[in-house]
Amino acid sequence: MRPGASCRSMQDFISRKNIENYRLMLSGTTLDPAVRLEVERLLAEELAKQPPAERLKQPSGKD
Repeated sequence: MRPGASCRSMQDFISRKNIENYRLMLSGTTLDPAVRLEVERLLAEELAKQPPAERLKQPSGKD
């Protein structure tokens, strides 16, 4: 394994889980408008880190 490969893999995993959690939070109706804006901002940041092909994937609801 290349040096740093496991670190990159962990970062990718964390980013995918963040995206999953942010989408789950946004799917509910209980968020305060200010919190919703912040979660939308965080989701946009995480999506921007993804390669273009990953950004196009729709959430499947499965893990």
